[in-house]
Amino acid sequence: MGKTERGRRDMTVWHEDDRFWELFAPKLFTGDHWERAAREVEQAIALLEIQPGARILDLCCGPGRHSLEFARRGYRVTGVDRTAGYLEAAREKAAREGLDIEFIQEDMRTFRRPGFFDAAINLFTSFGYFPTIADDRLVLRGMADALKPGGWWLIDLANPAYLEKNLLPHSHRLCRSPRGRARVEEYRRITRGRVAKIIRIVDTAGQVERFMRRLEK
Repeated sequence: MGKTERGRRDMTVWHEDDRFWELFAPKLFTGDHWERAAREVEQAIALLEIQPGARILDLCCGPGRHSLEFARRGYRVTGVDRTAGYLEAAREKAAREGLDIEFIQEDMRTFRRPGFFDAAINLFTSFGYFPTIADDRLVLRGMADALKPGGWWLIDLANPAYLEKNLLPHSHRLCRSPRGRARVEEYRRITRGRVAKIIRIVDTAGQVERFMRRLEK
């Protein structure tokens, strides 16, 4: 991603940029999010009707919120994510608790392990990021192929009616970045059935980074 005039940077494919995930980790994984994970896993277990010992695929596992909760309950878990820093944090947490969890760094579109899992989960609105339906189909095909006969998948999606009614067009906040304090500005709108978000990050040195984020609603 090349620099442009006055220290600005070109628009970045946000979901492929580790800097985005590093910067937004404090917002995405607050203490409340970690506390909610236990309840969310209990709900998933009830919906999927799976017993301890079952093999679970946690696709887009992030720092392991749900993978850890499943493992604590006796499930055999494989967590897949593209962000190395998140996986490192997840492995450290699992090691501290003596939990045996397999964590794999791979794009959700390309991960394949046919007929291996009893259930697959994709939580925290981690589906619908990609620019084409073909990419989304790759993800769904991989999840379906990964299941044993009779297995189920569970995907967490945004609520379209809620988004249309409550979408906040603009917000801003201050946060820490790898280069110190930064101002994060977010501009949102719904277009062509997707929530489009432009994220503008300005650090104390005047360096500007912009990310375009789209999510299927």
